[in-house]
Amino acid sequence: TEPHERPESALAVLKALRGVASGTAPPPPAIVPLLGRDAVVMRVLDHARIGKAIDVWGAPGTGKTRLLQEVCAQLTREGNTVFWAEAADRPFRSLVPLLGAPPTTAGATGEMYERLRARVAAGTIVIADDHHALDSSTRMLLARARGEGAILRAVDTPDAAMLQPLSEITLRSLFHGPDRILHLREDGAAELYRRTVGL
Repeated sequence: TEPHERPESALAVLKALRGVASGTAPPPPAIVPLLGRDAVVMRVLDHARIGKAIDVWGAPGTGKTRLLQEVCAQLTREGNTVFWAEAADRPFRSLVPLLGAPPTTAGATGEMYERLRARVAAGTIVIADDHHALDSSTRMLLARARGEGAILRAVDTPDAAMLQPLSEITLRSLFHGPDRILHLREDGAAELYRRTVGL
């Protein structure tokens, strides 16, 4: 909708597409505004700010990753130390960037737990988005250390903050144009909801 954001010409579009095909990095994708999640974002932020663990959950497509990205960005802007755990398949590998390499001697689990406990007790906030994709040793340590500080996980637990599909009314903010006479926002949101059921 903004002329200055449009490509200058069809040639510019073609060059951008060729850049993607040749493997050069495309420009970063536009981030869609976070819709209809203010209450859950505030709940997660409130827990993190006081050093308390919280889980978030919702059906696939309800925006767990997007919500945690928003929380991470806000906590970082506030000057907090935030660690985003990445997927891994070797023991403790998801936590190595935060805790260092695990000892190769007996008692590695206890040592890694003490390192994690000390970090979260000192204020580091740990985010585990794809919890199921983390290595099993990391998942176990995060579960054990939940009482020690702010550990934010995307996992189905009884006390998780639940994310529901978006409503048709919430989806209207994605569309631009007059509703009066043309019903552009209203009809666009209705069609998007019909196709996605809010996911």
